[in-house]
Formats: sequence, C-alpha cells, structure tokens
Amino acid sequence: MNTMISKIKENTFLSVLVALFLGVFVFVISSYLASFTVPFVEQYVELDFYTRTIFFKLYMVILSLFTIWIVNNKTFTDYGFVKAKNISYPKMTLISIGFIIATIVIGNILFIGIFKQYFPTENTKTFPTDLPILSMILAVWIWSSITEEILSRGLVQGFMNHLKDKKFLGLSISVIFSGLFFGAMHLGLLKAGMANWFVGFTLFNTTIMGTLAAYYREKSKSIIPAIYIHILFNIVGSAPLIIMRLLDIQIPTM
Repeated sequence: MNTMISKIKENTFLSVLVALFLGVFVFVISSYLASFTVPFVEQYVELDFYTRTIFFKLYMVILSLFTIWIVNNKTFTDYGFVKAKNISYPKMTLISIGFIIATIVIGNILFIGIFKQYFPTENTKTFPTDLPILSMILAVWIWSSITEEILSRGLVQGFMNHLKDKKFLGLSISVIFSGLFFGAMHLGLLKAGMANWFVGFTLFNTTIMGTLAAYYREKSKSIIPAIYIHILFNIVGSAPLIIMRLLDIQIPTM
C-alpha cells in the first residue's frame, strides 16, 4: 500500500484524481448508510432538517478517519491532526469576518439580486428558519463544522499536502482543490429540492469559505484553524436570523 501511494503522489494529476475519488467515495457511502439509519431512528425519535444529517456526518467522520489510517500508514499527524503552528487567532478572526461579509454581500448581489431576477423559478425553497435554534447550534455550527473539515481538510487536502509548492494565483493546488471540493459537497441541495439560485448562492459562499479554511490548514499544518473558520462562518451567517427570531421579528422571504 505504501509503495502504491508513493507512486501516485509522484504524479500531480493522479494525486488530485485519487484525492477526489477518496472524498467522493466517503461522501457517497456515508450518504448511502445514512439513508438506512435515519428512517430507522425516526421510528423512535423525531428528527428535524438539521438533526437528520447527524448520522450522515457521523459515518463521514468514521470513514474519513479509517481511510486516512489506511493510506497514511496508520498515522494522522500528516493529515492535520496536530496542534496549529504560526497562527494568530485574532488576526485570522478579523480576516475571516471580512471574507464572510464580502462573500455574503457579493453572493446576494450575484444570486439574489441578479440570477434570481433574470432567471426566476417557482421553486423558492431554502433552509428552514423555523426549526429549534439548539438544533442549528449543535448540528450545524459544531457537528457539521468538525465533521466536514475532517473530510475536506483532513482526508482530501491531507492526501495532496505534497502539492503545496505547486501554485496557481498564489494558492497551492491542494488549497484550491480542497476549496472547490467543499463547495461541490453542497450540490446535494439540488437533490433536496432547494431553489437553483439558493444553491448557487450556497456554493459560492462555501467555496470561498472552504478555500480560506484550506489556506489556514496549509499555513498551520493543522485542521484546527479550519474548523474554527468553519464555525465562525456558520455563526456569522446565521446570527441575523437567530437574533430576529429571538426578538420576534418577522423573517422576510427571499
């Protein structure tokens, strides 16, 4: 196995291809296993839109860690499971918040202000806003942030760490691909019946966030800053809706 992995990593194209395969494989198998687990659990416990994804993400973590263990000779350190280095959290926080605000503003202009207006659709479904706030905090802010980073910045980016010196527009191939992969993970929203413009808006934001998280993952050699950025994006992105609900202010429909 070690010899085969070494041969693969000698070729840039093969490295990217195998990283993509591993990421998609874990994602698809996790979804398949969750499709059996969720209906079974719902016979005994009521699940909402957010908590329904918990089992999918659980399988994603298990399979990601098992795959890393197999392809990396039973160790995890090279895949970001170490303490972060060379990181100033206050500076990273300010930069991340700047990116969050910019992506939300630009995304609204592109996909709600332009795309939605010129390519109207009867389907206006987006994420539900009337579900328990605690479900969002536990399932999205915390659980999703951790599990999705283990897959995208742990397994996928970790497999391409050796490509960090191959750059395009100042970013390494591994950072760019990790960001694109993370954005593409949200294409499943189409299958969930979300509006096309909303899916585009989400893909735009998650790709930017994923690229920023990947950059700090590479800079720090750890997935911890990536998880922190992911949580920060989720908090800042959903905070206005939560505040409006707590103040009993009517949430406008998009």
